[in-house]
Amino acid sequence: KLLDHLQDGDFACAVGLEENAVILAEAVANSEPGTAGKIYGNLSSAYVQLRRYDKALMLSTRQLEIWEHMDYLPAQHSVLKSQIDGYKDFDGRDLTYLLQDACVRKDWKGAIALKDRITMYMQDPSADRGWTCEIANNLGLVYLQLNQL
Repeated sequence: KLLDHLQDGDFACAVGLEENAVILAEAVANSEPGTAGKIYGNLSSAYVQLRRYDKALMLSTRQLEIWEHMDYLPAQHSVLKSQIDGYKDFDGRDLTYLLQDACVRKDWKGAIALKDRITMYMQDPSADRGWTCEIANNLGLVYLQLNQL
């Protein structure tokens, strides 16, 4: 079903299957790392289409962990690592733009709703420092604005 939703472009339905898909992927991780990798990869692709790079990053990282542990397709590990690095950059950029957009619209609650995603991004030691500083500055402005309201 997951693949059907992806092929139909119904990414919201695809990610709605995440819980069951992850349970299945974990159940076969040690016996069928390719199948587990496909599940994580497909879910990750759905999240990318929905601009949820944080989730794509988490799922792709788990896929890489499984593949490394099982020494499955070792030549693909560097490709997957590059993909993960790309998701980190996209996540930082996306968070910055989402936060700036919320500020322009004076949607302070919407800006604060990004807090968990922002915290996770900023605590990653490999996150881009430029985006981290930009996010921190924008978030600071949001909190200053909230204190004035």
